[in-house]
Amino acid sequence: MPKHLASIFTAMWLSLVMTTLSSQRPIRAKESNSIHDIFYSTLESPLTGKKGIILTRTYSRRERYNSYASSSYDYWDAKLIGMYFQQSPYESKLWIGNKFLFMPYYEAINTINEVLGSARNQYLMSTRFNNPSTLRLYNHGFAYNDAVLLARFWNNGRRVTPYQIMQSKYRIDQTLARGNQEYINRSLERAKRLYSY
Repeated sequence: MPKHLASIFTAMWLSLVMTTLSSQRPIRAKESNSIHDIFYSTLESPLTGKKGIILTRTYSRRERYNSYASSSYDYWDAKLIGMYFQQSPYESKLWIGNKFLFMPYYEAINTINEVLGSARNQYLMSTRFNNPSTLRLYNHGFAYNDAVLLARFWNNGRRVTPYQIMQSKYRIDQTLARGNQEYINRSLERAKRLYSY
């Protein structure tokens, strides 16, 4: 008989907890790590008194990527953050997306921009004009012909020297690092229309 009585009390306690839990709104907690959303609620029960319950939600990679994709951040931002955290651009995209899923919008923007600013500073300090291998953004997304076309475009169509081509590579790299991919894309598009044969 005591086992039967214990199971009745357990069932009653569980239904009481579920009823109490469903009637309370959870309060959003601060972030504990980068892939969980945490809610904290306090339950009051006549049997157990006040108890804190933590509910977590894990976001899928697709949810985090979709959140990144709907933001104003681009591949080059993710690339810089990835170099800063020593992770892939894809993982950085998930990190950015998770901030938007977890935090209020402006808090997420501030957090991402703070990290992006540090990543830019670190990157800009590591590049050298006379060392093309340090121009990782240029090397990753552009070809030599792109640098030649842009050098010609930025020099009003005149014939360009190797020094001016190197300046063009450096300018592409630094402009991407500062978050102005659109300027490079528009300039390259115009240069191709004007100077490609």
